[in-house]
Amino acid sequence: MAAYVTRQGDVLDVVALKHYGRVSSSIVTAILEANYDLSEHGPILPGGLAIDLPDMTLPSSVQNGVSLWD
Repeated sequence: MAAYVTRQGDVLDVVALKHYGRVSSSIVTAILEANYDLSEHGPILPGGLAIDLPDMTLPSSVQNGVSLWD
């Protein structure tokens, strides 16, 4: 599991994109499940918040492409 410390104004989708290289509902859900209190901060995160980013194996068919659906 990796850790990320937010900067003022971060949003979870962008954090996921930076770390995993893509965004999907399953990735965002996994991050929220690993950080049960994260949703209390709303969509725009405060600076200095430590977030656990779970290890995930992405399907090889979409690792290097764009997926419109999960």
